[in-house]
Amino acid sequence: MRPPLTQRNPPRASAFTLVALLVALSVMVLLLVMVTQLVNSASLVATQSGKHIDADTQARMLFDRMALDFSNMIKRPDVDTLFYKATGNDKIFFFSQVPAYYDSHLDNSVKSGVSLVGYRVTDNAGDASNFAPAYSLERLGKGLTWDNRPPPAGVVAPGSVVFTSGTATPTNTLASTWTDIGSTAPYAGNSAFYHILAEMVLRMEICFQVKDLTNPGAPSAAYSNYPVAVSAGTTITSGPPSGGSVGDRWYDTAANRSYICTSVTGGPAVWQPNGLKDVLSIVATIAILDSTSRKIVPDMTPAAGLFLDPQEITDLRASPPNLPLQIWNTALATELKTHSQGIPKAAVAQIRIYQRHFFLNSSSTQ
Repeated sequence: MRPPLTQRNPPRASAFTLVALLVALSVMVLLLVMVTQLVNSASLVATQSGKHIDADTQARMLFDRMALDFSNMIKRPDVDTLFYKATGNDKIFFFSQVPAYYDSHLDNSVKSGVSLVGYRVTDNAGDASNFAPAYSLERLGKGLTWDNRPPPAGVVAPGSVVFTSGTATPTNTLASTWTDIGSTAPYAGNSAFYHILAEMVLRMEICFQVKDLTNPGAPSAAYSNYPVAVSAGTTITSGPPSGGSVGDRWYDTAANRSYICTSVTGGPAVWQPNGLKDVLSIVATIAILDSTSRKIVPDMTPAAGLFLDPQEITDLRASPPNLPLQIWNTALATELKTHSQGIPKAAVAQIRIYQRHFFLNSSSTQ
């Protein structure tokens, strides 16, 4: 006879307690927060690095283009070169043996290998002719002809290289040959020969490393806002000096040209064009603000106004010289601390400043 079967309760299924679930959930949330912070930090670093790389790339590209233009510059004293010193962005125009734009109607037989080259930064209105935004750097590249023959009807004459008359008041100059160059606003209007070269450059300053003739026995180098040697006989005015000695220099701020005194025999001082003979190197300083950061700046004028011109005596001729790079870096650090101009700090922190010397061939400037 079998023994009676006994009834057994089924085993209980094991489960997490409410406390365990809360602990697990808290750990998961904490891990998610940490991962999110890491991703955000990595994204921010990548964004900032991208902005810096963009600025570095544009500065390198611009300086490489300038180096090519300056190295092929025609430096003869009887060939016109115009440098416009202004409060704020400077402008420079010169002849260089580099490729440039030609009107398609011109025959190849009249094209020369010489171009009129210029650099400028647009103002707050930009340049509508080539869609250049406010405060962006444009390069002028105007291909020239040798014979200056009249082009077909309706085609703009490019003109040829300008050789000055060799006097202190030359009649054949860049400003007189191309009427859209003026003494105060060269190429101020729109021109089909301009193109955007560096759309993130908001400020450009040009100064010069020149001969220092204060000690004639051992001439050295100095810095100046103007392409003329530093010496006791150097005058920077809008009109010729009342007197002078042979070897004295005069920079005409009205005509934007440098001259040297060649004779004082039997009359007043005779001034002849000196070209770039006193210039050892051209120093270009630029400030760049990337396109993304510009979107939070409603008006770029205060940002450009942060960077003042160097003073001739107290900055450039100081010992050691205080070049625009040092002046602008100090202004940038001050603005980050004081926020005096009302520019968003996020934008100010992204401004990058670059400076480069473009040394001229001394053998071609003597």
